[in-house]
Amino acid sequence: MARRFYTSRKRAYRARRDALAEHFAAAHDFLRGLEVLCEGEHGFHMGTALHVQMYLGDRFLFHLAIRDAATDHPWLELSPRHHGQLKSGTRPAPNLLFRERIHRVLEQAPVPSASVVRRDEAYRMDHQTPLIFFRLLQAELLDLLGSGDFRPSQQELFAESKPRRRRRKRRKKDPDDELIALADDAEDALGTLARALEARFGRNVQVGVNADRAVVQVDERDERDERDERDERDERDERDERDEKEAAAYFAETLKEAVAAALFEVARGDD
Repeated sequence: MARRFYTSRKRAYRARRDALAEHFAAAHDFLRGLEVLCEGEHGFHMGTALHVQMYLGDRFLFHLAIRDAATDHPWLELSPRHHGQLKSGTRPAPNLLFRERIHRVLEQAPVPSASVVRRDEAYRMDHQTPLIFFRLLQAELLDLLGSGDFRPSQQELFAESKPRRRRRKRRKKDPDDELIALADDAEDALGTLARALEARFGRNVQVGVNADRAVVQVDERDERDERDERDERDERDERDERDEKEAAAYFAETLKEAVAAALFEVARGDD
């Protein structure tokens, strides 16, 4: 009897998917299409924490990372390497998609060269990647089914209907998935912190993690300029304070001489 795999759609993943709708609608529709595809009886299923790991039967196909989903410039990263632990009973088989098929999609889709960029083994897709690219990618996934009895149409895959919910037993959480989710959350938090610091101080800021503490690195030239400006301001304040003291001393001395002269005139008049 063939093993049955289930699709999970975690809350954090759903939040990221829905955030894509405003600035990267093509990616949002693609993810919804994958979910519909996984609802069929033909063997596709996915695992999610913050991102997507896609399977066909007992074969892992690809990892799809959702980056900067809540910003004006979200992007996806399609990778043949899985993150964390694979589902029990599955094995890596990314060559099913990452050889001829992905190259065929890139050749057929009219995609701007800057929108889909290859980095090592992965492909980065920015928010201007057109829907046709994702439709062709979906078609290549369907082609993996060969001559199966069930072959959903493209229209069905990109339907906006809510996927059917299944009742299933609660499964023990995978600690690796939780670690991956925490790492992704930390990465996003550091990026948000860096952007906030740049907006606040108007200079380049890099935020990272070193051992057990966060490290903030500020552009040294900007920091040096600010230090020089602060020293100059302190010198100016000290100079102004010194001038005020000298003026006060001069006024006091002048007043003392005027009082002495007045007393002398009064004494002479009495004589």
